[in-house]
Amino acid sequence: MDELFGVPLTTITLVLLVIFAFIAAFLAFIVAKHFILVKMAARNVIRRPARTSLIIFGLMLATAIIASAFTTGDSLAYSIKKTATDSLRSLDEVIRVDDESDVWEGTAVPAEFPESLFATIAPSLDADPDIDAVVPLLFEQIAVGNPAANLFEVNSLITGVDPARASQLETLRDSTGALIKLDSLGLNEVYINQRGADAIGAKPGDQIQAILGPGGPTTLTVKEVVDGWYFKDFDTRLVLIMPLARVQEVLDKEGLLSRILISNRGGPTDGVELSDTLLERHGELPAITDAGLEFVPLKQNVVDEANEIGSIFVSIFTTFGLFSIGVGLLLIFLIFSMLAAERKGEMGMSRAVGMQRRHLVRMFMAEGAMYGIGSAVVGAILGMGLGFILVKVASALFSDVPAAGDFSLTAHVEPISILVAFLAGTILTLLTVAFSSWRVSNLNIVKAIRDIPDVQPTKAGIRTLIVGIVLTVLGVLILFLGYDSSQLSAFGVGASLIFFGLGMMSRRFGVEQRWSLTFIGVLLVAYWLLPPSIYNEIRDDWNQDISIFFISSFLIVIGAVFVIVNNSRPVIAVVVGTIGRVRSWTPIIRSAVAYPLRFGFRTGLSMVMFAVVVLSVTVMIILVEGFTQLFDDQARLGGGYQIVGFVAGGLNPIEDLGATVTANPDLDFVTRVNGAPSVGSLRTVFQSEGRLTESDSEEFKGVTISGVDDNFIASNDFGLTLATEEYTVNGEVDADRLWQALRDNPGLAIANAFMLPARNDFAFDESSSRLRLNAEGLFLENAIMEPVEVQVKDLNSGQTYTLTVIGVLDEFASQGGAMANGLYTSSRVFEASLDRTAQITTIFLNVEPGTVNAENRVKAAFFEYNVETFDIAEAVEANLSAQRGIFNLLIAFMLLGLVVGIVALGVISARAVVERRHQIGVLRAIGFSRGMIRATFLSESSFIGIMGIGLGLGLGLLVGVNVMADIRTDEPEIKLVVPWLKLALIGVGAYLFSLVTTVLPAQQASNIAPAAALRYE
Repeated sequence: MDELFGVPLTTITLVLLVIFAFIAAFLAFIVAKHFILVKMAARNVIRRPARTSLIIFGLMLATAIIASAFTTGDSLAYSIKKTATDSLRSLDEVIRVDDESDVWEGTAVPAEFPESLFATIAPSLDADPDIDAVVPLLFEQIAVGNPAANLFEVNSLITGVDPARASQLETLRDSTGALIKLDSLGLNEVYINQRGADAIGAKPGDQIQAILGPGGPTTLTVKEVVDGWYFKDFDTRLVLIMPLARVQEVLDKEGLLSRILISNRGGPTDGVELSDTLLERHGELPAITDAGLEFVPLKQNVVDEANEIGSIFVSIFTTFGLFSIGVGLLLIFLIFSMLAAERKGEMGMSRAVGMQRRHLVRMFMAEGAMYGIGSAVVGAILGMGLGFILVKVASALFSDVPAAGDFSLTAHVEPISILVAFLAGTILTLLTVAFSSWRVSNLNIVKAIRDIPDVQPTKAGIRTLIVGIVLTVLGVLILFLGYDSSQLSAFGVGASLIFFGLGMMSRRFGVEQRWSLTFIGVLLVAYWLLPPSIYNEIRDDWNQDISIFFISSFLIVIGAVFVIVNNSRPVIAVVVGTIGRVRSWTPIIRSAVAYPLRFGFRTGLSMVMFAVVVLSVTVMIILVEGFTQLFDDQARLGGGYQIVGFVAGGLNPIEDLGATVTANPDLDFVTRVNGAPSVGSLRTVFQSEGRLTESDSEEFKGVTISGVDDNFIASNDFGLTLATEEYTVNGEVDADRLWQALRDNPGLAIANAFMLPARNDFAFDESSSRLRLNAEGLFLENAIMEPVEVQVKDLNSGQTYTLTVIGVLDEFASQGGAMANGLYTSSRVFEASLDRTAQITTIFLNVEPGTVNAENRVKAAFFEYNVETFDIAEAVEANLSAQRGIFNLLIAFMLLGLVVGIVALGVISARAVVERRHQIGVLRAIGFSRGMIRATFLSESSFIGIMGIGLGLGLGLLVGVNVMADIRTDEPEIKLVVPWLKLALIGVGAYLFSLVTTVLPAQQASNIAPAAALRYE
């Protein structure tokens, strides 16, 4: 992986190193200038090793999350590269026909080029010292079967290479390890790769059949099964290898080549490093470009794509880990606030004997650096381990997905990734420590020495008023900016800042702090729980992205916690009036509730740590359950069809799908309607470009055009999510009438949903090389649309034609895999606009209910047409299973934040034992048993944990209901599904784990002798 969020990883590393160097220089200054402060900091770290270990374990979470995200991203990128390397082997670049070359303007782009060009191009390539092999190739996608074993494989290639040059690219060996020679093959003999032989059960001497054209199968004899191949696509299973001249003859393509294969100096993995250099040397050679060819760094392109996918994966996991990282930073505030409270008297004495405030800051910085660097080291190591676990789990999920093909996920991590994770975690921790240190150093010397608690003044100072005014003005500006730009996140942030500003200003006018904070909390909760319909009344075209999820989660939790911790009396009354009604529990419950609420800051932070994570996970689970139910609609995703087939090659095209099905008695299980088979087909042209006719840009961008036939229009049940007013009735699209309009009015078109921009855009990446319908005011969430005119250019012929988009395919059908991305129009458009016949590329079939093994029977019937088939029900189930697994991984990743809350409870409990020794003695003296003391401390941590978890679950359910209601306005079929069992397991599990860290402090408190405790000061 080379980039993150579009920035080179080396640049990120350099920036982090510079920041870390500044921090390290400041720490070195502290060591050199104030070594005594460093010794004091070190003493504080080592004198309580158990608590230090707990603190380090809590602080390491941010680093661990970043490291695990990098590990999974690196593993994905590495696995893609490895798959490419294993498929391409020694092949690094190819020379092929350039579809976009000006040479082909106004003419059909050929699939092959004259072999005579090789004689012109090869000398310069042969002379290059960085090139080891230059080999001419002709290949074709075919279907191969073994009649004796009744096995066949449609995903096959026949490849022909020059025997004189083949060994320069790589050497192939038979099952005994002996070298093979292409020129030793007989007239109808072939070599077959090992995997392909296993797929059809072939062995040396067997006769197999290959579909090489419309004349029926050709019988070939397997001379040997070989280890390797000269060329294949990444997902090709079977490769037949023959001399170039023989393949040209059997394919009737004498004197033609498909590719020129190039292998660089070096091995399969390091040769790719020369690709950029060779592209500069040979990419613009007239012998190549003037012939309409292009020099393609094939392996380098795959490596770049792998890095991009790995970067996206890291971005997703890092984004969803922001909750855990955020609560980790809150933990740092909590720890240093409690350290300051513990050492309040010590700091007061230090200030009294001459220590300056800056010295306290530096001492805490030194101590924080010891915690921070130690936690970053631990986090980086544990993060790698966690990443490897995630990769192992994800690998098992991908193994059952048909689309995964040869892809195998392998655990791998780059040293630079771990360095970035370590630096990022260390810097985040140390910067937070610096701010926390500055905050805790602000103390009153006399009150600190006498341990007098700070009393909030009745009336706040002028500074509070100024800050309140600034926040209010800033909030108003952001609110109006968000309204003007239709950004709901900015609008909400602006409103929230206004609430904070008004609350702070009220303090200046004598409002008590608890009422001020309660006011802020109530407004935050009320605002962020407003139903979506209220926002839509303000403006009906809001734009949203993933940021609103994080912003709203934190703010709504903060608001709720403000209300709870600042209204202790009602909370105590409720708890005591319920659980505390058990007489033996009353004193324990009163203390367990009153003590945490007495320290609102640290109790509130602990609640936030639990509540934010539980809220986000609750919302995610509700969304996953809702969308899982939605995606399980097989009829909707498959347009009512049960079997879909993709034509893998064009040697033997299907002329008429309905007639083919009718003529084949083996397809009698295909449903008939009025005597005709219920089938449909797409004729997809991939090499097309388009532009909006009303766009200011003259640039054409890639777009796929699919022609639908009359059978498809008559038999499909694909829904539409958006249409022009003519085809929209009472807010619903009349899909049947619109499909018929395509048949009756050639030139009309339907767009795939992915071609439209969305207001609620939660995507992490968007390709700019493909055509999108960015017409003014057109969004996927619209009620109706205006017609959009698209000018289409066929790259094979250079011919242009116009399509008018009047509808948009159902959003979920668009990503179901059955329908090609792009535009859909009547196949009659191709007949009128192109000078060639567009071949059938996708077939759809309805089969009778209860048909056994329908997919394989269809595949067998269409073997000669090289059709790869899928059962919609099985494919949907496999993909749903993988999606559920990936989302469960993300949820588990987010649940890591609960570790922070659990650690926070442990730190609070440990601190409570120290600061309450005298109180413990008093309680023991008046009759509290050791068990009651232990129960009191456990009840206190239970109160914090249960309040935080309960708050997260309750708010999460409310937010989830709102989110689903918002989604339902665009997707009426989605249902609210609350997985109570999962939520209960999360809540109970989090609570039980939180008790683990508080049991030891509670036991320590119960073991304190009353006499020793009463003497404690």
